[in-house]
Amino acid sequence: MTKLLLILSLFATVTTQAQVSSEPTNLVCVAKDNDGMRPFVIASRVGVQMKKSDTGFDTMEDCQSALTVARGIQFGSIVCSSRDLDGNNPWDLVFINNDGASQKISPSTTTSFAECLDLSKKMIPSFEKNSAVYCVSRDGDAMAPFYAVNMMVDIGSTIKMEQSTDSFQTLQECWAFLGEK
Repeated sequence: MTKLLLILSLFATVTTQAQVSSEPTNLVCVAKDNDGMRPFVIASRVGVQMKKSDTGFDTMEDCQSALTVARGIQFGSIVCSSRDLDGNNPWDLVFINNDGASQKISPSTTTSFAECLDLSKKMIPSFEKNSAVYCVSRDGDAMAPFYAVNMMVDIGSTIKMEQSTDSFQTLQECWAFLGEK
């Protein structure tokens, strides 16, 4: 009986750890037109099917860089993508649900791919709460003032945004408010 309880306890621990991972597992980069050439998009692999998201990258390397800093939450992943899907500035965050459907997260505009990658790296995801907290420009121009945003996703992949009432003159002040250094 003791061995059975120990085995069940270990199984529950392994299962819980596997379910709490905040890393996306089924996202890959592919050529949008299946020709191996640009533009490139992030696709969600579900079984043998590939569902292409509304993302856009000029190079396979940029697409793969976006995946390396993608943040996973319970119902999907948050990645960077060019706003106009052309691989050029400006850049936004995009939520890709576990079935591969995607939608832009607003507000989340950054002026460059490097800024978007940095935003994704600093984002504070909560797998258990299906949310992520980050700092962004209040006016969508990637300039001061900045404020904190809590993005929440429900089981139907509906995104709800909660914005802080305080604003900050620098991104560093905003991140400090969230407890990041």
